[in-house]
Amino acid sequence: MLKNIVGINRPKGSAKPFDINGDGKIDFKDLQAIFSGERQAPEKPLNVVEQRVKEIWAKHEHRFVNLSVAIQKRERASRSRLQSLMPFGQDRKVNSILSKLAEIFEDKELQLIRTDYIRCISSIKSLEDQLADVKASLAMQSETGSERYARAVSKLEEKIEKAHRIRENSLNGFRERMSVYGVSLTVPQAEVLLSRIDAGDVTGMASVFVVLSGITHQFADAKRESGENVDIAKKYYAMYVGLLELQIHIQTEYIGHIDNKYLPGVAQISNDAKNLVAETRALIKNATLGHQEAYLKNLESQEFTVSVTELYEQALKSDKDKVVQARALIEELHKLAENTLSTVRVSADLISLVQQADGMFQEVMSLQTPALVPFENLQMQREFEAVTVRLRSAA
Repeated sequence: MLKNIVGINRPKGSAKPFDINGDGKIDFKDLQAIFSGERQAPEKPLNVVEQRVKEIWAKHEHRFVNLSVAIQKRERASRSRLQSLMPFGQDRKVNSILSKLAEIFEDKELQLIRTDYIRCISSIKSLEDQLADVKASLAMQSETGSERYARAVSKLEEKIEKAHRIRENSLNGFRERMSVYGVSLTVPQAEVLLSRIDAGDVTGMASVFVVLSGITHQFADAKRESGENVDIAKKYYAMYVGLLELQIHIQTEYIGHIDNKYLPGVAQISNDAKNLVAETRALIKNATLGHQEAYLKNLESQEFTVSVTELYEQALKSDKDKVVQARALIEELHKLAENTLSTVRVSADLISLVQQADGMFQEVMSLQTPALVPFENLQMQREFEAVTVRLRSAA
């Protein structure tokens, strides 16, 4: 009899057939629910961003509180004539917290995918070099001695095929994870982004900004529930100011990486290639006819490297300029938020600020997503990846 009643009253889609009230547990309350008809509607599952917001706040609430306290102290110091002459103590405190939060907000899954992808393309290059070497050795063998080399060729080809499958899986995993943050990428676009030295910075800005947006909405909700409490208003205003500064901090780091690491690195590779081009051209002039063809092939490869580094440099400069524009938008909102904190109007100001941030969200995200022009051919992609590997090894 009980079995029949349970079968009639069980909510559709319930994972546990005897969990009548849908609370995830099977206990006496489920028996009561059979006769009372009371059921608990199952909670809607959180998406990835909502889950990350929840986890970050649960684990690091104390850091947000510390950030709020430091920003409030800094704000009071800015209005004190004596303390305004020595404001750097609180700035250091705020910057220390921001650096730690930037690390916490980084999506570790995206980090792993990027690392696996770079490792995979390096592995493919190494295996292909080995395969070419073995095939050359095979060509030098007699029929009786070629069997061992033929087996080696077969094994290497299997490894290369497997590595390409892993690479494809990494690309699909990357696209899927980026879509969580509102960034839709085609396979060619994902290849371009993952092949760049600034892939970590770009994915970091995209993922962090979305999570920051989710947390600021929670601040607005918390402020709304607090009513007209001045102390709570200050707490959440200061946290909001801090999260805007975190976004500016991450954008500024990216710009610094472009100016101080990536562009100088690309310029060095370009200069090396240009010097080699000049050297090769000089050698061609004095080379015999039999050697000139080999020199010309070398020259073609060297000039191609120069052209790729120029494209790489243009892409980095263009995307840096876009992030500078995006940072300017956040800085304007930050000035308004700081002024609001100083004014301490206990009303819907925080909610209004968050709504303004929503208005510029798409523009900032668009600016922070680079123009990902697909590679013209496999040769360009390989050379682009080779430049990135050299930049990483020099870092």
